[in-house]
Amino acid sequence: MNIFGTFLQVGILWFLITLFTGQTNSNVSPTETWIVVIGMMIVGFLSRVILAPFLGPFVVLIDAGALYLLVDKVCGTARKTTLKICGWYLGISFVLALVWALIQSAARS
Repeated sequence: MNIFGTFLQVGILWFLITLFTGQTNSNVSPTETWIVVIGMMIVGFLSRVILAPFLGPFVVLIDAGALYLLVDKVCGTARKTTLKICGWYLGISFVLALVWALIQSAARS
């Protein structure tokens, strides 16, 4: 993952955590966001290295589960809020991945 993608993840998660938790403390939200993103990077790396040869398509489910657990434990939000944050994050990430793939395919042709 490039540095732009990492900061894009941080920006999206920070916005969603701030939006759905209603936190106004400017020091807490970015710290929580960085912890979740770094945790997701570690889980993503380990799941792709260890499990990808055996459970290829299920790696996405493991990543989604890790996202849920990290947001739940780090942010300490209610289950409904955690599901909103995770759902919106996965949806936005999916749309951005599609847009990026379209841009790359248009650039190649």
